[in-house]
Amino acid sequence: MSSAFSAWIAPRPHDARRSVDLVRFTVAAVLVSHPLHAVVHPADAAALAAGLAARGLPGALAVAWAALGLVLACAVGLASRRLAALAAVTAAVVVTAGAAALYAPRWFVVGGFAERGQPGIEHSALIVACLVAIAWTYAPRRGAAPSPRAAAIGLAIVRVASALVLVPHGAGSFVVWDVAGMRAWGEGMSQLGFPCGVALVWSLKGLELVSAVARLAGRVVVPACVGNLVILVPGMWIAHHMRWFVVGPGEGGIEYSALLIACTVACMLAYWPAPRRERAHTAGP
Repeated sequence: MSSAFSAWIAPRPHDARRSVDLVRFTVAAVLVSHPLHAVVHPADAAALAAGLAARGLPGALAVAWAALGLVLACAVGLASRRLAALAAVTAAVVVTAGAAALYAPRWFVVGGFAERGQPGIEHSALIVACLVAIAWTYAPRRGAAPSPRAAAIGLAIVRVASALVLVPHGAGSFVVWDVAGMRAWGEGMSQLGFPCGVALVWSLKGLELVSAVARLAGRVVVPACVGNLVILVPGMWIAHHMRWFVVGPGEGGIEYSALLIACTVACMLAYWPAPRRERAHTAGP
């Protein structure tokens, strides 16, 4: 009984590589969507170039197309385990440079604290953290496959990063005590047919914060992931209207939520209590 209880309260991750792979393919899908969309809609590249030119970067259009091409190559490379580490490092450099040039120092990209038309870096920060986790997991080492320890560290990076980016959203309304903003949101939820809209949104913010902190601490990870998913999944329909892009060609879409959901599901799969026989094996010397 004690072992089963501990497996839920302070779980140990298992099959971490499977979870990192889920994140790897999701990051690849997020990254590949931008250059492919730009190929079909060249105005996207022109808009990117305009943003770079506004920061004083020379040859902005050429730089924009070069960056999009490099991102496309990295997204394809992430699909291969052999190329995953190199692709992840390269993509992390490109995404970091783009975030610094276009979105910094603002943080929020969605939610009540986001500036319309001025996206912040939180989406880019999560992508970079996931890329670091992938690079760590698949960095060349002895042996063909990533070691369980490397995958466990990669998963830990995903768990901490995906929880950290949620903390400001959950804590923000309580720290600044945004009563007016929360009331407006709650009244909007009531108009959509949700009961007790104002109380509901305050409860959701509390659940978001508590769940994120629990994931950071590595405690009750699976219930904490469920708590975050309860908010993230419906939000894709209610708040983001199933548009895709959250930065670049669009604003306020679901790509950030999709990545957060993938990270959350990856953590939930890895931290779901293993069968008793497997727990006994992993607990050994």
